[in-house]
Amino acid sequence: MPDMRLVTVRKLYHVSGSKALVVTIPRSIVKEWGLKAGDEVLVSVSDEKRIIVLKPLEKTREG
Repeated sequence: MPDMRLVTVRKLYHVSGSKALVVTIPRSIVKEWGLKAGDEVLVSVSDEKRIIVLKPLEKTREG
């Protein structure tokens, strides 16, 4: 498991019209990593350790 830091505790939210749940990413991380709505992330889970990891996919240059 990569080095990790605790940023904050977040709540899960229900998305209306869907059975999906959403967790928000702290604004400081969004800004630090240059993330924006619509960016894709890789979701990895460890059932044994009950850990969920989100990893932004590398952005490719177009053109």
